Parts: sequence; structure tokens; C-alpha cells
Amino acid sequence: MADDGRGQRPSVDGALEARVGQVLNDFLDRRERGEQVSEAELLAQHPDLAADLRAHLDLLRDLEPTRHALVELLDRGILTKSGDPRYLGHLGPYQVLGLLGRGGMGVVLKAYEERLNRTVALKLLRSELTSDKTALARFEREAKAAAGNYGEYCISKAGMSMVTKLFAVRLAEYGINVYEISPGIIETDMTSPESVRDYYNAKLAKGMTPINRWGKPEEIGLAVAAIARGHFPFSTGAVFDVDGGWHLRHL
Repeated sequence: MADDGRGQRPSVDGALEARVGQVLNDFLDRRERGEQVSEAELLAQHPDLAADLRAHLDLLRDLEPTRHALVELLDRGILTKSGDPRYLGHLGPYQVLGLLGRGGMGVVLKAYEERLNRTVALKLLRSELTSDKTALARFEREAKAAAGNYGEYCISKAGMSMVTKLFAVRLAEYGINVYEISPGIIETDMTSPESVRDYYNAKLAKGMTPINRWGKPEEIGLAVAAIARGHFPFSTGAVFDVDGGWHLRHL
């Protein structure tokens, strides 16, 4: 057996896998060219590989509905074709990676949300169920339950707010004041990806904040500088909302 160039011999399993892969590629290429070649013929031509080939063919059959489902979503305009070869398409700020499953109510897609740098599952309701009140109520219940995905993020923010109040009380007697700065939509590296900007620009276009624009990092800096200079000597535990009025409830 030949040396692999690193002083080691390739494994028998590796050689077998490579051969199976080559045979399958040839088989699929022939089908793509329109040749009428059956799986039974393939297995008969390679009896020593039959078990491995059969397992791979079963997997390909399982994946076929997935491919058809994604093509259908693209054809219907539900998904938009992605210019990034890593993704099969995109839906709003979500880049679709594949199909996780499908059932009576619709399909579940695996997607990547760039603005929060996380992988998510997107459930799409079948169009004929959008007027079914029972189906919509069930869909809403599931969506609310899934909102727990934001748990860690929400807990960290709530924890910081509690820390501000706690140390404001503990340190006041030493003349140390404590404040929380709560920024809104700020132009930073984190919000620079196009998908993030598109998401918030759409919100701003609908009047998301009273001061309806993106905030700038220097505007956060002005708030920090004012606190550092001691301009609020009779204030502690306060929250400085530098968010264009996002925190306000308005009609």
C-alpha cells in the first residue's frame, strides 16, 4: 500500500469511503445527463459496495423533499435568493441554511440571524391556514414560548439595572454615585452589517423613535462625560436613556 506523504498509510475505511463517493458521483452525474440508470443496476455493478451505497442512497432520498420544499419557497417568493453561496436564501434579516422539518402546519427552517450572531429556527405557517383562527392561535402560543431564546440577553440587561440600583444605595454614603446609560440604535461596528441596518431603517421609517434617526457613539460619550464631570451631584441610581426617546410609549 502506498504511503500518504506523511509517513502513514491511508486507512482501509478512508479508501472505501473515497471509492463509494466516486461511484455515487458518477451515478448522479449520469442521471443529471439524462441517462436512465436505476439504483438496482448501480448495486448490481458494485456488489462489494452494496451495503454502503444503499445507505447513501437512502440518505439522498431523505434529502430530496428538503430540496423541493426550499425550491418551492423560492419560486413562491417567500424566500429571496441569496447572493452568498453559504445560504440557500434569505427571509428578512434571516439567512436560510436549510430545512429542519415540515408538518401539517408548515415548515421549519434553520437560519442565521447576523445582527445577533446566532442560529435560529423559523416556522412558516402554510398560506391556507392564515385565515384559520385555531391554527393562528396555536401558532401564536408556540411563538411566545419560543421567545425564551432571548432569555440570556434579557437577564443580563435586567441584572445590570439591578446592579446599578444596588450599588447606588451601598455607595451613596461614600459620595460615590452610580448611573446606568441605556443606549438606543447606535451606529457602531455591531450594527454595521447591511442586514442589521436594513432591519432598523425599516423600523425608523415607521416612526420607531420620536427623534427618528440613528444615534452616534459620540452622543453616548457626551452622557458619559457629563456623569464623569460630576454634573449630577444630587442624583444616583438614575437611568440615562440616550435612545432618541425609544423608551417612551407613544402612539
